[in-house]
Amino acid sequence: MPNEQYVAGGGALIRQVRNPADVWAGASAYQLRNVLNGKIDGTADLAAMWQASWDQQNLYLRIGVEDDRPGVSDSTVPWEDDAVELYLDADGSMSQQYDQRNDFHFIVNLKAGNIVLGKNSPKIDRVPLRHTVTRSGNGYVLDVTLPWAGLGISPRAGQRMGLDIHVDDDDDGGDRDGKLAWKAKQDDAWQNPALFGGVILGE
Repeated sequence: MPNEQYVAGGGALIRQVRNPADVWAGASAYQLRNVLNGKIDGTADLAAMWQASWDQQNLYLRIGVEDDRPGVSDSTVPWEDDAVELYLDADGSMSQQYDQRNDFHFIVNLKAGNIVLGKNSPKIDRVPLRHTVTRSGNGYVLDVTLPWAGLGISPRAGQRMGLDIHVDDDDDGGDRDGKLAWKAKQDDAWQNPALFGGVILGE
């Protein structure tokens, strides 16, 4: 079972990096349990967890996915295939519309190996993030580094943010078969940041 740690108000705790050589040391892990649409046939079909940590320069995210049929990529849009969607409200305003400042929807296109911005994210040419995908026989691990400067935020302990992680699953080509989420209970986070979960930057 994941080591999930929450603080007052139900926010997930993101710990500050203690060892720059291992940004994941001591980081809590959170399981995706909500099936937003379609069908997921238990954890043997699809399972996912996320971790995060931070320092004064970056927010670090890691998403581990176990998928009985990973790497299906035949659609014209990434969210209809196997993909990861990262949602971030960097100032924690959690309004019902994207504010065009620091509300982001990142879509990891596993087929192309790139990350694209959802259409309601700020209209900027490039967010200076870095990412790697490490594949295995039954899934993959996605590591993402998000510079605070690109998010327009100066981080501090106790800061609240909005965050959600979604994983799209396509087992047989065509449209996706199902979708897992950490917090959202309906598949509208792409246009409604109020559906994100809450996180707090810890010490």
